[in-house]
Amino acid sequence: MVSQDSLLFARGLGHYPSPLLVTNPERGRALAECLGDLQVVVLKNHGLAVAGSTVENATLHNAYEV
Repeated sequence: MVSQDSLLFARGLGHYPSPLLVTNPERGRALAECLGDLQVVVLKNHGLAVAGSTVENATLHNAYEV
């Protein structure tokens, strides 16, 4: 079902395939690569990570990720 809320993710979601936590720069770069120019990435076994151009923007995406 398409709704106005879902438009935040119309371009899709990224996928970070590793179950390891992002605890070092190498994994951070890998996560950023999976995120690309998207706003949300699914972390295997961990949930979602959101990004935005501002803290407010990222918070909005976090609120709608449910």
